[in-house]
Formats: sequence, structure tokens, C-alpha cells
Amino acid sequence: MGLRIFGLKMENEYGEDCDFSNWTPDWHQEVSSADFKLGDDPNLSTGGSRMYKRGRAGVMKPAGTVEGQVDIPRIGHYFRGFLDQYKFTAGSGSGMNTHEFWGGECTRLASFAATQTYDFFQKQIIGAMIDALKLEVSDEFLTFSSDWVYKTESSETIDSENYNRVKMDETDIPLMFYDVKVKLNNKDPEGVQTSFTFEGKNNLNVDGTIGLGARHPQKIAVAQQREIDLSLVTTLDEDTMRTILDGEYGEVGAMEPSKCQILKVPLELTVDICEDPDRKMIILFPECLLKVEYDFSDSDTIETTINLSTMGTGEATLKDGSKVVTDMYVRIENKQPAIKPATVTKKSTVTANVTSGTTKVEGATVKLTKYTDSTETYSETTAATGVATISNVPLGKYKVEVSKTGYKKYTGTYTVIDGTNNLDVKLIASAAGS
Repeated sequence: MGLRIFGLKMENEYGEDCDFSNWTPDWHQEVSSADFKLGDDPNLSTGGSRMYKRGRAGVMKPAGTVEGQVDIPRIGHYFRGFLDQYKFTAGSGSGMNTHEFWGGECTRLASFAATQTYDFFQKQIIGAMIDALKLEVSDEFLTFSSDWVYKTESSETIDSENYNRVKMDETDIPLMFYDVKVKLNNKDPEGVQTSFTFEGKNNLNVDGTIGLGARHPQKIAVAQQREIDLSLVTTLDEDTMRTILDGEYGEVGAMEPSKCQILKVPLELTVDICEDPDRKMIILFPECLLKVEYDFSDSDTIETTINLSTMGTGEATLKDGSKVVTDMYVRIENKQPAIKPATVTKKSTVTANVTSGTTKVEGATVKLTKYTDSTETYSETTAATGVATISNVPLGKYKVEVSKTGYKKYTGTYTVIDGTNNLDVKLIASAAGS
């Protein structure tokens, strides 16, 4: 058998032309299965015959699936692709770095360049985005399955013996079931939990990316409804009966269905590696609706499945103490650097003009935060002319915040283009004492 590994690195811009001869992924990963296809079924017509008479090349909707075992150094890239918010905090000295991911309202997700080897050749993939992500654990390895959509691909032959594989600077330890613990409603659930499953979908709108003049996606697919479903299988006994009835009847302590209440509880998954307790992972679903299923067959042990649907109304606390409202939050501690794009993108200058009525506002702070990476910020203070010039800003969409004492804080959005960027902001004076 030859070489069968997957490599991944975040893109600067969706589907950018990547020079793979000089390109190095953040890591390579041995995966249990991988399948990337162009989805380019031909268009056929019969012209009234019983046989096909004409054939033309059809639309391309490239898609792929990667499956493997979860390890803490690499799984962060998958969460970076699935969720739309990310924050990196460097550890002090030789300590662990912290990666935080959570679901927000941004519809433009991170895209990646990827490589997948097939024994004797390598597919080089650009514009790859995670449409679905699944984690599953029972009595063996914690495994993942990721569904991707992408823009296009190229291929080249390889020599597996001389292939330049990127090695991690951390020991590759696949996670096992005994590394994983679950908390339901902020406490250890009773009984024995025999399996856990997470399934998330971004419902990327690929159809809206292909139009006249091209066969493959022409722009980034917009993320639509984020769907997250969880499943926890446990035994039915005296210890678990109360939890099961609470979920089934909608109220804690209820012995019959509630008239109108529905139970909302947090679910937390924690991972502590037996061989390396410094590396950790926490996955929190702050508020979930429960549905319980159970039945029996003959004298077999009754098994109960607790199905949970996440709500985007719960809070998660970040490392810095700030809170976010989200349906899912992930925190990973490892020695990996921030998950950032492969190359430096084009940059431009933003000229911000800040006024209040006819007054030019001096001393206002203008801050730009990139939508796809909240750690990437650029700021400048306005001069007496009310102008702030912010140089070397990478192209893309930004959240804009303008603030000064005595004025109401301005928030908005702005897309930095390869050209002239004039950002006009009008501040409103605060009421006295406010």
C-alpha cells in the first residue's frame, strides 16, 4: 500500500490560486477514508431516440468526505472550518496555547487548501469548506467524519518514498473512549453512558455559487441554517430514571407531561488525555432541548437514547472572561500556533472620515476586526481633521467599531477592496451624564 494522507491549511481568500510546489500544509494526517470527486456528471440527451445521441460536459459540484481518528493537535482545524468564530490566546513560556471556537451569525466560513494522496498521485484541492462534521465515540476511538465542498482541484504524480510529509511538534495520540467524559445539566449523569454522537451541518448553498460562464463554483458558498444534533446512549436503571423522566416530561421532578414547559439543559464533553493531561478539549452546548427514546425487547437490558437539539440562546464564557451567546463552544489547549491563512493576501489602505454633524471628530478610535478571524484587528486614531488612515489592511469583510468619550459607539461593517477605501462614519453625541 502507498501513501494515503490528508493535509490542510487555511486560505487567505476563497479558492485562491495556490502554488502547491511551494506550499506547506499545517500538518499531514493519516485518515481511515477519503473521497474527493468533481461531481461532474455529463448532460445527455436522446433527441427522440432510444439511445443517447448527444453529450456535453455538465456542471461541477465538487464534494469530498474525510474520516479518521480525533487527536487534539489537528481537530481544531475542523472546528475552525465548521464554526464561524475563532479566538487564539498564546500560552506563556512553554505553556499550552488556547484555541476557542463558537457558532455565531456569520454566513461566510473559513476556506482551506488541501491535499489528499492516493498511493501514487496527489489531489490538490482549493476552496474547501466544511459542510458537515460528525464526532462519534462508544467503546473504541473517538472518530470524526467531515463533509467538504470545494471549488476545483488539480493532480500530480508522487513518489511515496520521497514524499515530504509534515510532522507535528506534538505526539500524535488518538483519543479513546476513556479520555471522554460527559456532563448533562452541569452534573455527571447517572448510570453508564455507552456512546455519544455529535452531528453538525452548515447547509452551504452551493447551487447559488455556479452561474453562466463557468462549470465550477465561482464564489464562496454561503452558510445557511446551522443544524446540530446530539445523541447520548445510557442504561435505564434506578439511577438514570429521574433524568429520563425530566427530559420526557419537560420539568425537573415531574411525574407527568408538563402543560407547557420544555426542559433546556447544557451538555458538556470534556477530553483529558491519559498520557498527556496538559492537552485538553472542552465542547459545550450551552442550551439543549431533550427528547428521550427507550423500549425493550424480551428480557434484554433497556437502553435509552437521549437526543438533544441545540439552541442558540445559551451563554459560554471565553478564556478572557467575556461571554458569548451561542449554540456551540469549543476550547482546545495544545501547542499548535494560531490557525491562520497560508500566504499574505493583497492589502490596501482604509481612510476613515469621522464626523458628528458638521464637526470633525478628533481622537476617535477606529477599529477594524476581520469577520472570519476575530483575532485579526487593525486600528488607528483620528487626527484634528477627523481622518484616520489605516494602512496594510488585508482585503475582505470587517466589523467596524468607532468610539470616543462623549459619543455613542458606532458599529457597522465594511469590505476592504483592492482600490480606494473611504469609510465615512457619523458619530452621535451622548446625552449629558450618559
